[in-house]
Amino acid sequence: MRKLMAILFMILSTFVFSSFTDVKPDNLFLNTCFTVSSIVFSVGLSVIVTFNLTGVKNRYYIEKIRDAIHNMRNKFISYFFMVVIIYLLGNYMNINDIKIISISGFDIMFDLSTFFCMMIILSVAYFIVNFLEIQKLNEDIFDRVNRELSENGNK
Repeated sequence: MRKLMAILFMILSTFVFSSFTDVKPDNLFLNTCFTVSSIVFSVGLSVIVTFNLTGVKNRYYIEKIRDAIHNMRNKFISYFFMVVIIYLLGNYMNINDIKIISISGFDIMFDLSTFFCMMIILSVAYFIVNFLEIQKLNEDIFDRVNRELSENGNK
């Protein structure tokens, strides 16, 4: 539900931003957003792929952590696939402003290039948040294994 609300918020803010400003992103800005998204995706996926379960002995926890990591990897890949599609559409479509509503001589416009850039920027935020979560999980596992080792060593 939160994801749907975030997407709806992005669409609504794109309507507002597109209608009230003359600032329209060009292909260079779209390319830059995509490059940043690609770099952050690459770093995040490398952290997921190299995730280390050394020290975890409980088979149940190992399976649970692996499932969570595989789910996150699949989400990363699917979101990046959507970013690639958005980038390709934004780079090769010549449509900019689409007139939606005209009220008392004021036109509410929807600029696709702004929408495409905002969606790619949102993906960067998603990749960073998940990168931080996987890093925290790795640290939590390390701390837990060390705590259990020190407790067992004191007995």
